[in-house]
Amino acid sequence: MLRVKDQVMKCETMEDLQTYEQLASNATGVSYYDSELLVARNVDANVLNKGDKLRMKGLFVILCTNGNLTIKVNNEKICLNKNDLFFCHSMQVVANIVCSDDFRCDVLAFTIVRFSGMLNHVDGKIIQNIIFMKENPVMKLSEGSVAVFESYLELFEKKHKVLGNRMYEKSTSNHLVIAMLLDLINMVDLERIRTKSSHGWDVHDEILHRFFVLLASDNIKHRTVKYYADQLCTTPKSLSVKCSKSTGKTPSQWMRDVLVEKIRYMLLCTNYPIKEIANTLEFPNVSFFGRYVKEHLGCSPAEFRRTNK
Repeated sequence: MLRVKDQVMKCETMEDLQTYEQLASNATGVSYYDSELLVARNVDANVLNKGDKLRMKGLFVILCTNGNLTIKVNNEKICLNKNDLFFCHSMQVVANIVCSDDFRCDVLAFTIVRFSGMLNHVDGKIIQNIIFMKENPVMKLSEGSVAVFESYLELFEKKHKVLGNRMYEKSTSNHLVIAMLLDLINMVDLERIRTKSSHGWDVHDEILHRFFVLLASDNIKHRTVKYYADQLCTTPKSLSVKCSKSTGKTPSQWMRDVLVEKIRYMLLCTNYPIKEIANTLEFPNVSFFGRYVKEHLGCSPAEFRRTNK
C-alpha cells in the first residue's frame, strides 16, 4: 500500500482506483507513473500497511534493497531479504505484511492490460520463464544484477523528470519495460537452468506462446479448451498434447489454476456476497460454486473467507 500524506489507503482495488495516477498522486517514493504503469524507488516501511492485505490489481516486481520483509502469499509464508526479487500479481492474496524498520524496496507495477500488450512483442521463452517465476516467486540477485535493475528504474525517473509527458511517452515506456523484463528473464533463465526446476519446451512454439498471452488477457472469461484452440487456429487435442508435453499441465489445468486464484482473490480481497461472486464468475448456481471451492480450496466459500480473511 502507498501512504498518501498521513492516511493509509485501505480496501481499495484497482477497479475502484481505475488508474495508477490516482494511486500515485501525493504518494511518496513514486518516481514514474502513467495510467497503467508505476515505478517507485527506495520505498520504506511506512508505505506498507502491516497486517492488512495488498489489494491492487496488476503485476508487481519488488526488489528488497535493505532490511527484510515477511508476508503470506496465498497463505504460504515468504521471506524477503536484501537483493531478493519478488514476483506477484493481484490474483494472489498477499497478507500479514511485516517488515523491519530499515526495510527498503524498489517496485515496478503494471496492469494486466499493459502486460498482455507487451507480451505480444516478446518470444516464447518469456512465457516459459514466467511460469517458472509463478512457481518460484523469490529469487536472489547478484550485486551486479541489482545494479542493472536499479539502473533501469533510475532511467525511468530521469526521463520522467527531464522530459515529462510527451509524444510517444507510453510507447517509449513500453520498450523500456520490455528491455528491463528481458534482462530479468535472462537472470531467471540462469536460475531455472541451475535448479533444473522447469519443463523444457520449444521456446519458438508460437501456439504455446499465444495460448499463455490469451490466458493472461482473458481474465478467465472462457473456460473451454475449444475456445482457445479456435482462437489459435488449432484443434483442442493438438493444443492439449502440446501444452501437456511442454509444461506438464493441460490447458484445462492452467485455466483451473487461474480460476482458483481469481476465486481466492474475490473471497479474501472483496466484500462481495458469495452469490454475487458465483454469478460474476458465471457458475451455474451457488451450490455448484460451493462444491467447486470445496474441491479446490478444501472448504466452503464462507468457511474459507472466515478462516483466512
